[in-house]
Amino acid sequence: MKSYSVTEKTQNKQNLARLFEALEGKNQIQAEKVLDLIDKREKEELVIGFAGHFSAGKSTMINNIIGENILPSSPIPTSANLVKVKSGNGYARVFYTHNPPVEYKEPYDLDTIKALCKDGESITKIEISKQMSVLPKHVTIMDTPGIDSSNDADRVITESGLHVVDVLFYVMDYNHVQSEVNLSFLREMQKRGKRVYIVINQIDKHQEEEIPFHAYQESIRHALKSWKIDPLGIYYTTLIETKHAFNQFEELQKLFLQLTQEKEEIIEQTISQSCLVILDELSKQLREEKEAEIEDLKEDMNHLRTRLGELASSKGSVEDKIKTVTEFPKEAEQTFKKELDSIFKSAYLMPFENREKAKAFLESMQPGFKMGLLFAKKKTEQEQEKRLNEFYNDLMKTVTSQLEWHIRDLFVKLAKRFDVVEPNLLQEIQQFTVDYPKSGLKDTVKTGAEVTGDYVLVYTNDVGNDIKVYTKQKALQIWFQMKSIMEKQSEVIASAEQSTLKLHEQLESKQRSLEEIEKDLTNTIDSLKDILFGYYSHSEHAMEKVYLALTDRKKSIQQKVMKKAEKKDMTKQEYAVSSQKDIIDVDTSFSVDDIINRLEKSASTLADVRGFQTIKQDLIEKRNRMDNRHFTVALFGAFSAGKSSFANALLGEKVLPVSPNPTTATINKISPSSQENPHGTVVVQLKGEQQLIEDIYHAAEKLPKGFTKLAEIKTWMDANDVSEYVQDQESKNVSFLQAFIDGYDDVKEKIGKQVTVSINESSSYIAEEKRACFVEWMEMFYDCDFTQNGITLVDTPGADSVNARHTDVSFEYIKNADVILFVTYYNHAFSRADREFLIQLGRVKDVFSLDKMFFLINAADLAKDDEELQLVTSYVEEQLLAYGIRNPRLFPVSSKWAMEEKVSKKLFDQKSGIQKFEEDFYHFIDEELTGLFIQSALHDLKRAAKLLEEHVKSASMNAAEKEKVKNIYQDDSKKMKDFILNFDMERHEIAVKQELDELVYYIQQRLFLRFIDMFKETINPAYIKSNGKKGKEELIGAVKQLIQYISHDLIQEIQATSLRTEKYMNKNIKSFTEELEKHDLMKKYQFSFPTKDDFSFETKKGHNGLDSIPFSAFHGALSIFKNTKSFFEQNEKNKFHDELKEILQPFVKEYLDNQKRELITFYLPQWNKEVEQVKTKMINVLEEYFDGLLYNVSTEIDVEELKRKLTEVQQLANEN
Repeated sequence: MKSYSVTEKTQNKQNLARLFEALEGKNQIQAEKVLDLIDKREKEELVIGFAGHFSAGKSTMINNIIGENILPSSPIPTSANLVKVKSGNGYARVFYTHNPPVEYKEPYDLDTIKALCKDGESITKIEISKQMSVLPKHVTIMDTPGIDSSNDADRVITESGLHVVDVLFYVMDYNHVQSEVNLSFLREMQKRGKRVYIVINQIDKHQEEEIPFHAYQESIRHALKSWKIDPLGIYYTTLIETKHAFNQFEELQKLFLQLTQEKEEIIEQTISQSCLVILDELSKQLREEKEAEIEDLKEDMNHLRTRLGELASSKGSVEDKIKTVTEFPKEAEQTFKKELDSIFKSAYLMPFENREKAKAFLESMQPGFKMGLLFAKKKTEQEQEKRLNEFYNDLMKTVTSQLEWHIRDLFVKLAKRFDVVEPNLLQEIQQFTVDYPKSGLKDTVKTGAEVTGDYVLVYTNDVGNDIKVYTKQKALQIWFQMKSIMEKQSEVIASAEQSTLKLHEQLESKQRSLEEIEKDLTNTIDSLKDILFGYYSHSEHAMEKVYLALTDRKKSIQQKVMKKAEKKDMTKQEYAVSSQKDIIDVDTSFSVDDIINRLEKSASTLADVRGFQTIKQDLIEKRNRMDNRHFTVALFGAFSAGKSSFANALLGEKVLPVSPNPTTATINKISPSSQENPHGTVVVQLKGEQQLIEDIYHAAEKLPKGFTKLAEIKTWMDANDVSEYVQDQESKNVSFLQAFIDGYDDVKEKIGKQVTVSINESSSYIAEEKRACFVEWMEMFYDCDFTQNGITLVDTPGADSVNARHTDVSFEYIKNADVILFVTYYNHAFSRADREFLIQLGRVKDVFSLDKMFFLINAADLAKDDEELQLVTSYVEEQLLAYGIRNPRLFPVSSKWAMEEKVSKKLFDQKSGIQKFEEDFYHFIDEELTGLFIQSALHDLKRAAKLLEEHVKSASMNAAEKEKVKNIYQDDSKKMKDFILNFDMERHEIAVKQELDELVYYIQQRLFLRFIDMFKETINPAYIKSNGKKGKEELIGAVKQLIQYISHDLIQEIQATSLRTEKYMNKNIKSFTEELEKHDLMKKYQFSFPTKDDFSFETKKGHNGLDSIPFSAFHGALSIFKNTKSFFEQNEKNKFHDELKEILQPFVKEYLDNQKRELITFYLPQWNKEVEQVKTKMINVLEEYFDGLLYNVSTEIDVEELKRKLTEVQQLANEN
C-alpha cells in the first residue's frame, strides 16, 4: 500500500474531477462531497463552522461576529438544521428533505427565515446571502444544530457538510464543558484533521468566590488533556457582560479576521484533508458492504481452525500421514517377505544330531533292512517307525525354535508396527505352529538311493526345503489375512485424513478469499488516491461531468416569493398567570395560634365531661401537631441546574458550596437547630461497606465479581486501570471510582458511621469528590428565616442519577415531602433523566390533595429582555405539559440576583423573581397546607359541639323522659355497634382489587406507546457504529440499555400505581365512614366520626424491573443485524423494532401480572388493618358517647354547667 503525504498539493481541478467521475459509480454520497469540494475550489470559499452545545450561544455569537441579527438566537432550541451565511447578492435558499430547493430573492422576511431555521424535519439546509460589510466575500459562516446528546453529535457529523468546513469553532456553555458529548465530538473532529478552536461562552455565569477563574481554566485544560484533545486555541467569552475581565470575544473577532486573510492556504489544506477523509469514509463504507461476507469468512475460518485445533495436525503432517497410511500394506509386505526370507535363510534345521537321525531313518528304509529272525517283519516295521519318530520329533523341535518362534514374533511385530488389532487374527498368530506332516519325511526319500554320506546330506536338504515351503505356505495364509486388514485400515485412516486435508484446503481457500477482498478494497482506495494525486491522465470527459452536475444543481433551484410570517405578541403577563393557576384560596381568618388556642380551650372544657375522652384526645393531638408542625421541602433538578445556588438564595446565605462541575449524588438536609444539634452543627452519615460495594459495581459494570470487602477492591484498583472496567468509559463513573481510590485511605475508619462536624468542615464532604463519594447524607442544622418557619430543605441527588437506590429515595420524597421544588436551568434542554423524572411527577401529580409542586427556571438573569424570558417560560411550560404536568406553578428566578438582593437588603426592582416565588411558596405553606389542618380542626370542634348538644338535651330531660330513653340508648347503642361490626366490607375489598387491576392494565398500553421513542433513543447510529462482530456487540449493549430503560419506566409506573392505590384506599375508607354516618340511627343522634388525615400506608419497594429476562430470547432478533448500512437504511431496523416489541410484550405482561399480585398481597392486609382500626375507634367513640348519655339520664348533673360548656365549645367552633 502506497504512503501519501497529507500536505501534497497535487489536487487540482482535473484530479478532483477525475475522482468525482470514479466515485460516481461507486458511492453517490461521497461523489457529491467531492463535487462540493470542486465547487468550493471554484468559488475559493472559506467556510467557518460553528458547532456546539444546545443554547451555548452559537447563533448569537455568529450574529455578533457579522454584526447582523440574521440567525434565530434563543435559550430554547432554534437552529434545527444547517444554516450558511455569506456576503453577496441578497437571497435565501431553502434545501428540503424531499422536495427541490427553493430560492427567495431579497427582500425576504427575516422572521420567516428564522422560523424555517427551526424546521429540522422537512428542511436540511438554508443558505442566506446578503451584503455585509463585516463578512468578506467568499467567506461563509455555517451554523449547525445544537448538540445535546450523542445522537445529535452523530447527526452533525454525518449531515452537516463538515467536509467543506475549513475552521470549526466549537461553542460550549460555561457549565457544560466537561460533558462527554462535547469531548467525544471534539476528539472525532481532531481525528478528521479539522482546525478546531474551543469557545467557552457565557462566562458571565462565573462566580469568582465559588472557584477562581484560573482554577476553572486549569480544570478545562486537564479534562482536554485526559481526552487527548489539543485544540488550536481556547477562548473564554460572554456576549452579555462585554466588559467582563476574562472576556476574549475581541480576540476571537481578531482571529476570525486573521483566518479570512489566510484563506488560500487554509482552503488548500481543507480540500487535501477532506479528500483523504472522504476516501477513508468510502473505505469504511466499502468495507461495510463487504462486512457480512468478511465476517462469514472469518467465522468459517475460526470454525475450521477450531476443528483443526482439535485434530492437532498441520496440513503437511496430514499429507505425510495420508502418504504413509496409503503405503502401509506395501511397506508391510516388503518387510514381511524380507524378514521371512531372512528367517528361512538363517534357519539351521539339520544339525549333526538330526542328520544322524535322518541317516538311521534312511537305513531303515533300505530294501534289505531287517531286524531279527523270528517275527522279523513286525520287528522291522517297529524299528522303522521308531527311527522315523525319533527323526521327526527332533526335527520338529528344531523347526519350532528355528522357524515357528521367529515367524510368530515377525507377525506380532508387524501387527504392532502397523496397528493391526483384529482379535481373531492376533489369536491365530499366537496359535501359529508348523505342523509339518510326518509322511513328508518318507515321501522325500528317493527310491533306490543308497545311504551314503552324500545322500544323507541331499536328503536332509530336501526335507529342510520341503519344511520351509510348507511353513511359508502356512505363514502366507496369515499374512494374506493381515494384509487384507491393513488395507482396510489404511483406507479408513486415509479417508479420515483426506477429510482433515479438505478442512485445511477449505481454510486456505477462505483465507485466499479474505485476502482477495482486502486486496480489492485496498486497490480500490489506492487507485482513487492515485487519481487524487494525479497518477492518472486527465480526462476532459470528467470535467464535462463535473460542470453538468454543478449546472444541474443550479437548475434544480426554484424561484419563489416569500410570505411574511405572523409574529406572536408575547407579553410579560402571560407567564405570570401560569404560576397562579392552581393556588387555592383558603379562609385566612384563623391564624395557627388562634386554632391552637381554640383546641386547647375546647380540650380543657371537655376534660371532665363523661363520654368525650376520645374526642378530647383527638383535639389535644391536633393541637400538638399544629404547635409542632414541620414541613419538608424536597429540592429536585438535574446536575448543574443550580440547585445549590437556589437553595442558598432561599436560605439567604451561602450555606451550601457551589461548583460548575458537580459530580456527587448526596442528600443534603438543612434543618432548624435543636438542643441536641445547635446552630452550625452538621451530621454526616457515611455509606456502609456493602452500599459502597454496590455503588462501585454500579459504576464499573465490568469489574470482576466476587469482591466482598472494600479493602480487597481498593488493592485491586491500585493495580489496575479502573477506566477499562467502566461501560464506554463514562467519565462520571470513572470520576467516582477515582475519587474512591483517592479518598479511601483517609475515610476508611469512618465508613458506615456518623460524624459531627462544623459547617466549615462540612464543605469538604460536599465539594471534595474524594470525600463526597463516601457520603450517604448530611444534615445541617442552621437557623435562618427559612428554617425558623419549621421547614427542612432537602437537596436531593440530581434527577440524572440513575442509581436505583437514589430512584427509591427520590420517590420517598415525592410521596412524603410537603413541597416539591424542581429546578431547571434557563438555557438547558431537559435531559432524558430530567424527562423521566418529570414524567413521574406528571403521573403522581393528581394523587396529592394539594398541588405541592413548584417549578423554577433558574438563571433568569441570562435573559436579554422580557420577551426572551417569556419565550423560555412558555417553552418550559409546553415541555411540562408534554410530560403530563398541567397548569404548573412555574417561576423564572435568578439565584445570583436573589442572593445579591438578600445580602444587600435591596430589591433591585424585584428582578430576581424570588419574591414572587416566595409569596406563592409561603402562601402554600401558611395557608394551603396549614389550611387543611385548620379545616380538620374546625370540623372536630363542630363535631364536639354537636355531640355536646345531644348531651345537654339528654341531661335536660325530666325523670320520666330519662327513664324512658335509657333502654332506647342501650338498644340503639347495640344496634349501631352491630351495624359497624357486621358492615359488609367485601364489596369495598373487591373495589380495591378492581382499581388495582385497572391501574396495572393500562401500564402496558402506556409503555408500548412510548416504546417507539425508547427504541429510537437507544437503537441508533450514535451507539451502533461498527459492523460484524463488534457491531453485534454494540447492538447487544444497546438492547440491554433499552431493557434497562423499559425496566426503569415500569418501576416508575408501579411506584405511581402504588400511590394511586393508596389514594384509592383512603378514598374507599372515607366512603365506608360516610356510609356508616348515613345510617338512620347515626342521623337520629347527629352522630359523626372523628376526621382523620389521609391514612399512611407503607409503599412497596424493591421492584426489579425486567432483570429476569433471559438474553437468549433476543438471539433470533439479533440475527437480523448484518451491517449498519442494511440495518439503518434498508428497513432492517423497523423489522428489529417489531420483533423486539413482540419478544418483550409477554415478559412485560408477566412482570405486570406478578406486580399486580404482589401489590394486592402487599396492600390488602394494610387496608384491612386500617379498616379494623377505624371500626375499633368508631365503636370506642360510640360507646363513650352512649356511656355519657346514659350517665346524663342516670345521674344528677349540673345542666347549667353543661350548657355553659356547650356555649363555650360552640363559640370556639364558630368560624366567625
